[in-house]
Amino acid sequence: MVLFDGGNSRVFLHNRYEVQVLDSYQSQTYPNGQAAAVFGQLPPLVNASRAPGLWQTYDIVFHGPRFWIRELPENH
Repeated sequence: MVLFDGGNSRVFLHNRYEVQVLDSYQSQTYPNGQAAAVFGQLPPLVNASRAPGLWQTYDIVFHGPRFWIRELPENH
């Protein structure tokens, strides 16, 4: 993906989590709004953004929540 100066987009996971796709090269923006951040929740480990106009890639690995249902005793 090539981002141009000031480019901004996002990827939604489960219609709940927003991963930033943003031009944050040498940006002083708040950490959980930088590229690869889970917006408003988790900053990226590093700001690895390249200069605008250069190809940039990153993998999004997401494991959705898992729930185990256990039976409760009748007098819970």
